[in-house]
Amino acid sequence: MQKALSKTNFFLIFGTVLEYFDYVLFMELSFFISKIFFPGNMMSYFYIFSVGYGARFVGVLMLSMIKRDLGKIMQYCIFTMAVSTLLISLLPCYHSVGLLATVSFIILRFIQSLSYSIEFPTAITIQAKQEDSHSKIGTVIASSTTGGVLANVCALLLLRVFSEAQILSFAWRIPFLVSGLIGLTLCRIRISNVSEQLDLSTYHLNTSHLFNNVEKIVQNTKILLFPCFLIVSYIYFPTFFRNHGYKNLYYIFKYKTIVLALSILFVTLAGKFMDKRQDRPIDLQLLQKLFIVAWSVSLILSLMHIFGVILLMLTTQVSIAFYFQLGLKNLLRNSSLALSTLIYNLSMFLASLLTLFLDYSISMLIIPLFLSLLFTLCYAQNGVDETDY
Repeated sequence: MQKALSKTNFFLIFGTVLEYFDYVLFMELSFFISKIFFPGNMMSYFYIFSVGYGARFVGVLMLSMIKRDLGKIMQYCIFTMAVSTLLISLLPCYHSVGLLATVSFIILRFIQSLSYSIEFPTAITIQAKQEDSHSKIGTVIASSTTGGVLANVCALLLLRVFSEAQILSFAWRIPFLVSGLIGLTLCRIRISNVSEQLDLSTYHLNTSHLFNNVEKIVQNTKILLFPCFLIVSYIYFPTFFRNHGYKNLYYIFKYKTIVLALSILFVTLAGKFMDKRQDRPIDLQLLQKLFIVAWSVSLILSLMHIFGVILLMLTTQVSIAFYFQLGLKNLLRNSSLALSTLIYNLSMFLASLLTLFLDYSISMLIIPLFLSLLFTLCYAQNGVDETDY
C-alpha cells in the first residue's frame, strides 16, 4: 500500500510540475504570444491569462458532476491537456488566418485550463493526510516551483539562442510541443502504474453543497488570495520592471530564474520548520510586520537599482514559502477536496485579475500590503491552531 501511495504521489507531483510549467510559460512568453495572436492589444492577452484560472473554476464544477473514479478523471484531464497544448503549438498566427487564430488559441487555452483544474489541489490533499504534512505540502509547492523554474529556463534559452524575429516566426512553438508530448507520456504512465486511486465521493460537489458553504468559500478565498497574488506578481515582475525603465529583460529573467530555483529550498525549509514547531504556533502579526518592512524597502530599492529587484524577488519567494503553506493547511483543515479545489482555483483567478492593476508602483506597494493584512485578520478569525495539525 505504501509503495502504491508513493507511486501516486510521484505522478501527481509530476503533473503539478507540468501544470505550472504551462501556466508560467504563458506569462513568460506573453510579449511574443500577444504579438502572434493579439497584435496591437497586449492587455487582451492578460485577460486571457486571467480567464485561464476562471476556466479552472468552471472545470471543478464540471468534473465534480462526473461520477467516475477520480484517478480515471485525472487521466482524461492530463490527456486533454496534452492534446490541447500540442494543438496550440501547431496553430497558425494572426497574420496568416486573422481572427480564426485568436479564437482557436482562446478555445484551446480554455480547454487546457479546464484540464488542469484538479492537479495541484488533489496532490496537496493527498500529502496533507500523511505524516509531516507541512513538509509533504512543501514538496508539492516545490514541485510547482520546479515547473516555474523550467518555464523560466525555457524563456531564457529562447532569448539566448533565437532572435526576436525567429521566436515570433517558429521558436515559440518548441516549448508547447515538448510540453504536450510530455503530457501524453505522463498520461500513459499514469494508466500503467498508478494503482492507488481516490474515491470520487470525497470529491463530489453538488449545487446545494456549494450554496451551503458560501461563507466558507469567501473566508478561505480571502486567506489564500494573498499567497496566490504573490505567486502571480512574481511571474509578472519582468513586465512590471520593463514598464519602469529596465530595458534588458535578459538579466531580469536570469535573476528571476535563480531566485525561483532557490525558492525550492525556501519552501522545503519552511515546511520542516513548521513541522518541528507544531506545539508553538507561528506569530502571524510578527510575520506580517516583517513582510511589510521587507516588501516596502525592497520595492523602493527595485525602482532604483538591480540589487533591489533581486531583494524583492527574494522577499516574494520567502513570503510564499510561509504564507502559501499556512493558507493551504488552513484550507484543507476546513474544507473537503472538492471545496478546496474550488477555493484554490477561485483564489488564483482573482489573483490573476489583480495583475491588471500592477502597472503603477503604488499599486505594487498597496495591494500586497492590504492582502497581507487581510490574510492575518481572516486567519485569526478562523481560529487556526497549528497544534491541530
